[in-house]
Amino acid sequence: MDLHLGWHTDLAVLRLAGSRIEQHADHVVVRTPTNPTYHWGNFVLVTDPEAVDDAERWVGVFERAFPEAAHRSIGLVSEPTDEQTWQAQGFEVEKDDVLATDSCPTPTPVPGGYLVRRLETAEDWDQSCGLRIVEFADEQGYEIEFERRSTEVRASMSERGHVAWFGAFHGDRLAAELGMSFLPVTEALLRLEFEGLLESRPRAGTRVRIPSPEDVEGNYVVRQALETEAAMLCSQIATPAERSELRRLAARVDALATKSDRSMYLTLHLKLHQRIAECARCDALRHAIEKTHALALIWFCAMRRPSVADRPLRNQDLVNAILSGEAARIPGAVREHLEVGRRHTLQVLEPYFRLHTAGTRRFSRVSRNVGS
Repeated sequence: MDLHLGWHTDLAVLRLAGSRIEQHADHVVVRTPTNPTYHWGNFVLVTDPEAVDDAERWVGVFERAFPEAAHRSIGLVSEPTDEQTWQAQGFEVEKDDVLATDSCPTPTPVPGGYLVRRLETAEDWDQSCGLRIVEFADEQGYEIEFERRSTEVRASMSERGHVAWFGAFHGDRLAAELGMSFLPVTEALLRLEFEGLLESRPRAGTRVRIPSPEDVEGNYVVRQALETEAAMLCSQIATPAERSELRRLAARVDALATKSDRSMYLTLHLKLHQRIAECARCDALRHAIEKTHALALIWFCAMRRPSVADRPLRNQDLVNAILSGEAARIPGAVREHLEVGRRHTLQVLEPYFRLHTAGTRRFSRVSRNVGS
C-alpha cells in the first residue's frame, strides 16, 4: 500500500495491539475485537485517492463491515475534493498533521523533584488511565470504557517489549505522560509572562504572578461580559446534539462538585464553559474566553474545598437557562453562576493578597516599557 507515514505508523501499532487488518483492492478494514468502541481501531481506510469522494459507497462498506457499531469512522488517504458529499452523510471531515523526523530530539534536563521513567506497574497504568479519562474522555460512558480497554492494550504491548510509554513522576504520583516538547512549553511560559500571569526572577525561576483583588474583580467583569454573549449565541444556534451534550456534561460536573479531589471537577467545569463558547460559533469570542480561563487554571493552586452551601445543580441550572429559549434569563444566570467563582476566588486568595501588598518586587524577562 502506498500510504504516508502517519497511516503506516497507525496500522503498525494496531497490529502490535492485536487488531486484524484486512486488505482489499482500494481500502482496508481494521477490526479490534477486544475494544469494539475504539473508533480508530474499528474503521475503514480508503487507500485509493481517486475514490475518496464516493462517500455513499464507503458508508455502505463500513456498515456492512460493522453492522453492530454505534459509530462510523472512515479514514481517507487524501483530502476529498468535495467535503459536502461527506457532510451530506452526516460526517465531519477532520484533517490531521503528521510530523516526522530522522533524528532524536535534544534531551532536556528534568525539572527538580520529578523523575522520568517507564510505566511498568499496575499502579502506573491505573494512574495513566485516570489522567487520560480526565483529559480526553467526554461525558459519554463509552469513551471512559474505551480508555480503560486502551490502557489494558498499551500495558500488554509494553509488557511484551513491543513499545514503551514514559511518564513524569513526582514521588509515586504520575504527574503527566510525556507527549510535548519543552520548546512549546517555554514559548507558552513567555506568553503568559507577557500577559502578566507569570513573573520570573533571575536565577530563581518562574512563578505565578500574585494577583490583587482588583485583578480578580476585573477578570470576572470581563469573563461575565464574554460568557454572556457566548451563552446568547449558543442558545440560538446550538444543534440538538450539542444541547444534549451540554446537559450531560453539566450533570457530570455537578456530580463531581462534592468530591474532595477537585482536579477532575476543575477540568470538566472548564470544559463545560469552553463547550458553551464553542457552540457560539465565533472563534474570536472563544479565544477571548480562553484567556480568562487561563487565570482560573493558574489560581487552582489555591482551590477551595467543596462547601455544603454550594447549590447542588448550579451547572445544570446554568445550562437549562441557556437552552430554555428565554433570552432574558441568560444574563442573570451567567452572572449568578460566575458570582460563586468570584466570591470564593477572593476568599481563597486572601492570604496571597497580603503578599501582594507587602512591597515584594516583581521580576520579568519581558520588557513592558516603551521608549526611553
